[in-house]
Amino acid sequence: MAVPKRKTTPMKRGQRNSHSKSGLKQAVYESTTGDITLPGRLSVNLYYKGKSYARNNN
Repeated sequence: MAVPKRKTTPMKRGQRNSHSKSGLKQAVYESTTGDITLPGRLSVNLYYKGKSYARNNN
């Protein structure tokens, strides 16, 4: 079984974990509906880049 050779110092541990505290996520404004969503996701009204992706119930 693998065992660490030395104890990891708090400074090194903090340097390794520093990327997990990223800033605010990027938001995209949907011009058709005015919704704000994450990039690459459908808006609440099922629009993406001005095109509707709602299914018909027929």
